[in-house]
Parts: sequence; structure tokens; C-alpha cells
Amino acid sequence: MPSKSALSERTVSTYCYQCVAGPDLLKVRVEDGIATEVAPNFDAAAVHPAGGKVCVKAFGLVQKVYNPNRILHPMKRTNPNKGRDHDPG
Repeated sequence: MPSKSALSERTVSTYCYQCVAGPDLLKVRVEDGIATEVAPNFDAAAVHPAGGKVCVKAFGLVQKVYNPNRILHPMKRTNPNKGRDHDPG
């Protein structure tokens, strides 16, 4: 029977959505439901225009997703005054 750690680790094939140069094909390592590593997917090099290589932005996806300062819900305008000459506050 496989160990618990072997069951909680897997690799997921996906793509990067950050810029118009893609989509870049990726492999993401997931441990206990958390993405821990991003790597190029060279298995699809024959069908990818860049031969499986990815843009540098794809390697920052893990930091972007798990950033403690990211916005988790829609922001609400606090200033009732609207228009070009008013600070949205």
C-alpha cells in the first residue's frame, strides 16, 4: 500500500493564462492540495509553438495564488461621490 505522502503528491497538467503570448503548457506539482512548483510541460513540445518552453510569468503563479495580501473578495467603493474629479477613495 502506498504511503500517505505518496497519495498527497501529484502533478497536474495545465496552462498559464497570464499573457497573450500563451497559452503556455505547464506541469504543476501539488502537495496536500497546495501548488508548490511550476515546470514546463515538454511532453507537449510537438504541439506547442515554443516547444514546451514557458514565459517567465508562469513561474510566479504559485506566489501570486498564495500571496497573503491578494484581494479575496470584490472591493467596494467607499466614496459616494463619483466622477472624473473625485478620488474613488
